[in-house]
Amino acid sequence: MSSFPGLIEGYPEVAVDLFMGKCLEASFFFLSHLHTDHMRGLRSRALQEALKALPEPRLFCSRQSAALLASWRDFGQLRPYLCPLEVGEPRQLTDRLLVTLLPAGHCPGSVMLLFEAGGGTVLYTGDFRMGAAELRGLAPLHDAAGRPKQLDLLYVDTTFCTPGRRDLPDRQRSADRVVQLVCEWLARDPRHRANLVCHARYGYEHVFSRLREATGQPVHVSPDKLALYERLPEIAACLTPRPHETRVHSCPPYSSCLLEVGEGSLRTVKLSTLYFFIDQSVDTMVLQVGAAQDYRVLYSFHASLRQVEEMVRYLRPARVVPCVEPVGGSIRFRGPRGAGPFASIDGSR
Repeated sequence: MSSFPGLIEGYPEVAVDLFMGKCLEASFFFLSHLHTDHMRGLRSRALQEALKALPEPRLFCSRQSAALLASWRDFGQLRPYLCPLEVGEPRQLTDRLLVTLLPAGHCPGSVMLLFEAGGGTVLYTGDFRMGAAELRGLAPLHDAAGRPKQLDLLYVDTTFCTPGRRDLPDRQRSADRVVQLVCEWLARDPRHRANLVCHARYGYEHVFSRLREATGQPVHVSPDKLALYERLPEIAACLTPRPHETRVHSCPPYSSCLLEVGEGSLRTVKLSTLYFFIDQSVDTMVLQVGAAQDYRVLYSFHASLRQVEEMVRYLRPARVVPCVEPVGGSIRFRGPRGAGPFASIDGSR
């Protein structure tokens, strides 16, 4: 459950990933990515009125997120207020507000937000999945000598900061297991079909690409799903709205295209994270559950506990604010900068 209030400490004029209540009093609005739990209030008339009252477009996001949002019919009314920013390029908004978008590694268009100037140096990760090596390559997080900037405050994604499962497989390994399950099943019998179950709207694009490459077949999705990617042609090229030209699907379980498949001929592969936290002692990436050909593969959009700890140790912020109550526990961070350890995990709720 998110515990982030939407307003950035030190920058009361800034609202991020929450577009209701006191956040509507902000002068600058930021959207880190296009998952619905970070878009609350985004369709509201109250937000439109707040944006309309501002002297210029002030709903900021990455250029990729802006393109995806523009193809989403429910948010067409926001187009006049969108202000896409380039990732990695600082943007001076006022004398006291400099912002830089940084890649977050969560889903297409997802960014972290670095705020600097009058309110101190603050990094908001949003939802992120990055290791320490990737952080070292982000120049805006470092000073001219290459040292990490002194952060006054770090808002960090703690979704899966659970001591029972400190590490999560990277998405390359998870995609490898998906490809293995699908290709092995299709090779057994030409009548076999595979269905990839994906609950989030975005974030599985790497898996679609890998399946297209491994099987030589596009992934069947609904026309509505395909329309989401019309502005990302490299992803759209991996997909098809025509079910009969492929044996690989990513469709809701009771779609008509799957009901046509003969009994015992369909293998379902569901990408999950929370499911693997039910019993944290189970140390596996793949579980066979329920029906004979029903599988789950551990696939995470979020940083692991170890990655969060690495980030905190590397950046050494003066204060850390967890943005999410993690699955199966609670989390506390303590400082000051230079003291350690930075992270303290409490397994009780």
